[in-house]
This record gives sequence, C-alpha cells and structure tokens, in this order.
Amino acid sequence: MANILDFTDMRNLDDEIKPIDLLHKLAEQGNAEAQENLAFRYSVGSSVPRSEEQAVYWYRKAAKQGNLEAQFNLANSYADDKDGNTALYWFEKALENIEKMSEIEYENLPEDIKLSKEIADDLKSEGYSASLAKLD
Repeated sequence: MANILDFTDMRNLDDEIKPIDLLHKLAEQGNAEAQENLAFRYSVGSSVPRSEEQAVYWYRKAAKQGNLEAQFNLANSYADDKDGNTALYWFEKALENIEKMSEIEYENLPEDIKLSKEIADDLKSEGYSASLAKLD
C-alpha cells in the first residue's frame, strides 16, 4: 500500500486531499518519501505542531533509507544544533546520492541541495570529521 501514492510533490497539496493521518500511517509503514514529507511538516508546523525533535526523528528514518532531501535536511538540522561531525556525515551521505545522479537529475535538484559539497568542505576545513558523528 505504501508504494501506491506518489509523495514527490505532496507539500503543495491541500490536507483535504492528502490527510496528515494518511501521511503518518505511510511514514510509520516505512515509506521514505512520506517520512521526509512528514519531517518537513514538523519542521515548519504545517498540519502538525512545529517540533524540531519530530522533524529530526522522521528525517533520520528517511535519511537512513537513502532519501536525499532527508539527508540534506537532517545534515542542516545537525549543523544548526552545532553538531558539525554528524552534519558532515549526513552531507557526505547526500553527496553519495548526488554523485550517482545523471546530469539531468542533478540539474533538477533544488539549488540548496547542490551546495552539499561546498558545505561539507567548509565543515572539514573547520576540523569536523564524519567519523566522529553521533549516529542514533
């Protein structure tokens, strides 16, 4: 059931069309796109109370499944919390996904995600190491 619906552009749909309860259910069933979307909603308080803790929880679940947007957003969450080692780890995971993309896929990436290498390089130059990441 989790693979029946396409969540690639769900942020732009009304909650009446895609109820938050359905999104939660799909996220709990392991759908990485639903997990990333739910995390985004928690990070901005869309249809759910704003909760950075819940956002990180769902971003982590999606990121562990290889969801690029979740990896990037999770890295940023750790960077915002001044955990440069863990941020670097997730930026590097995002870069692994980016390196596998075709040129057309890369061109369609959001501009902020394209900055992953630059951000990772900055973190390395500040002395952070992905090998020291705190992985839950």
